[in-house]
Parts: sequence; C-alpha cells; structure tokens
Amino acid sequence: MQNVFPEGRYILIVLLMPFLIIPWINPVLIALNPHGIAYWDEVIITYTYQLVSILTLLLVMFLHKTSWQHMFQPFAQERLWPAVQLTLFILVFSIAAAFVLFYPLSFLFPDFVQGWYLDIPPIIYLDGNDFPIVANVLSFSSIVIITPVFEEFVFRGLLLHRWRDKWNLKKAAMVSSVLFGLLHFDPIGATAFGLAMCYLYVKSGSLWLPIVCHMLNNLIAWLIELAYITFDEDYGDYSISDFQSEWYIGVAAILVVVVWIWYYMKRPSADKASG
Repeated sequence: MQNVFPEGRYILIVLLMPFLIIPWINPVLIALNPHGIAYWDEVIITYTYQLVSILTLLLVMFLHKTSWQHMFQPFAQERLWPAVQLTLFILVFSIAAAFVLFYPLSFLFPDFVQGWYLDIPPIIYLDGNDFPIVANVLSFSSIVIITPVFEEFVFRGLLLHRWRDKWNLKKAAMVSSVLFGLLHFDPIGATAFGLAMCYLYVKSGSLWLPIVCHMLNNLIAWLIELAYITFDEDYGDYSISDFQSEWYIGVAAILVVVVWIWYYMKRPSADKASG
C-alpha cells in the first residue's frame, strides 16, 4: 500500500507556521480587544495559533490525501486503567525531571530559569480578584480538549507513522517525542510523556487512548494551577527564591518515582505484560 502520510518536513511547517503569523496579528488584537485586557490577548493569540495550525494541517492532509480514520479505532476498556497509571507516573516523573534540570540551573543561570520555566504564560486568568468565566472556559477548552487532540494526532499519529515507515518504530518514537519535548517548557518531562503516549498508541492501536490520557494530564495541570491561585495569594509573583525554597517538592517527586519504579520491577512479569 502506498504511503499516504505527509513527509515530516510538511508537518514541521504546520508547527512553525503560526509563529510566522502571530507577530503580525496586532491589528486583530486591537480590533477584538480594544481595551487591551491582557488575558484576552492571551486567549486570542492561543486560538489564533491553534486555528492556523489546524487549517495548515488540513491543507497538508488534503494535498497528500492522508488516510487517518484507522487511527481512531475503539480501544479495549481494560487498557484504560493501566494507561491512567502510566500517565500519573509520567506526571510525577515530569516534576522530578524539572527539579533535576532546573533546580541546579536556578543557582547558575537564575534569569534563564525565571524566564523560561517560571514565567510561563498563565493558563488560568484573573481580573483583579474576579474569575472571568468566558476567558477561562476558552482557556480550559484549549488546554484540556483542543491541544491534546491536535498534538496526539500530529506527533503520535502522523509523525510516528511517517517516520516509522522511513526508519523504524523505536527511532520514530524517540525522534517524534524529542521534538514534542522541545516544544514544551519542560523538555525532559515532555519527551518522557511523548514516549509514554507512543507506547499507549502502539499497544492499543487507537489514538483515543493517548488522547484521553493527554486530556487527563492537562486537566490535572489546570486543577493544580487553579489550587495555587485559589490558596496562594503570592502565586503570581513566583520567583527564583520561591522555587528554590520548595526543593522538598522535587525531592518528594524523585522518591515517588524511585519507589514506583521499584514496585513495578517487583511485579510479576505477567502483570507487566498485561499492563
């Protein structure tokens, strides 16, 4: 059967295209947000990025007559709980990996860590002490629904298939996951997450399983930030010193990862295979 997946470079164009357009959307921001409310600028830019990405992807798929329906087969329900466990493990692993990477760097290059890792764009918006419902519903929809579907389709769907045919499955999973990681603020944790989602897709034969797990991961991240905003009045001014003083969170995450791996290694081989 002839390969119907777009070449990797065309998918990279899909990922890069919004970055070429967003710097030129100031007139759109002024028209849609004449009062210059900061969180509406964030929402407009986010949805512009996603709209341009989706439209560019649809064009590339149309030109290549991409067949994608087979990637969305139903998955066996018994795979869901092991997949959720893997997702939770990777979430804790990401916290540990970020601590291992950024905690030492916070002493050597504090400005870099502050700008790259700590001062990331908010995912929950406040207007003073008010919680703007529409803006936060749009943010929630983008983070928990649109982004998981789009990223899983691109990275675990199109790129994994294309590069598997070009190289092999292991190399395709690694390269697509590293690329996925480089597009996130936490490259090590995001790369591990990408590899885990590749594993779930290959095992289940359906993109629905990694999509559901990706949604769960992003939902937990959204709820964690909501908790911080609700209970920590100084969360918006999170600084290097705050990050360094919370070293115990990173240590706890590392311990959980070590214990989790130890427990998994002690499980009978049949249990591992079924998981």
